[in-house]
Amino acid sequence: MITTTTTEKGSKKIIFYYQNAWRRFGDFDGRSARTEFLIFWFGNFLIILLLTIIDVLLGWFSANVGLGILSGLFSLASIGPSWAAFIRRIHDSGHTGWLSVTTLIPLVGWLALFVLALLKGQEGENKYGVNPRVRYSSEFVEE
Repeated sequence: MITTTTTEKGSKKIIFYYQNAWRRFGDFDGRSARTEFLIFWFGNFLIILLLTIIDVLLGWFSANVGLGILSGLFSLASIGPSWAAFIRRIHDSGHTGWLSVTTLIPLVGWLALFVLALLKGQEGENKYGVNPRVRYSSEFVEE
């Protein structure tokens, strides 16, 4: 019998949440768990950081723009999935995705919405769908 260690399950969970956010690229409906949101955003941050280092080493980094070719292309590709994950995360707290428009207010809008995204979501079902923590829990149940 093959057993799965806690570390392996944790790694699978991280990969699942990250891939799930990319799979739901254009899905602005429903809810996303705080874990999925944070793993996706932190994962993208690490990838952009790594790509920026590669850009600098290859001489492709532009100090004027603040990005290089690789990090810029990845950033551009991740705008849709990031925005969708952000809106689904706001839905988890029971708020409308239209609150994302407040990000147009420099610094204050981003900060307010990021804090909202970090708060615990509503328990049970809300008008945006089933609680994501319940929906994904079956993926990681001990066997």
